Amino acid sequence: LQSRAPVPQLGGGAPGTLRLPAGWNLISLPGTVPRPLTDFTTERQFDLFQCGVGYVCSPLDSTTTLMPGKAYWVRAVRDMTLSYTLE
Repeated sequence: LQSRAPVPQLGGGAPGTLRLPAGWNLISLPGTVPRPLTDFTTERQFDLFQCGVGYVCSPLDSTTTLMPGKAYWVRAVRDMTLSYTLE
């Protein structure tokens, strides 16, 4: 038997928000378009890191373009709100 699941909606998604609490947060951007985290928040007091094999991590500038699907660590000084629209 085959399941007839609806086709996922492309574009025109509803806007949403995500709250990152103060402290360390592991994030990854959805989609296919690289964008900086600063496109999603007005907060500018955070540290951004990328990590490789063996948790060898290096700091990134807050305006660095992030690659979708790749994991990044964000250390928020205070709670941050990210605003987005799934497309």
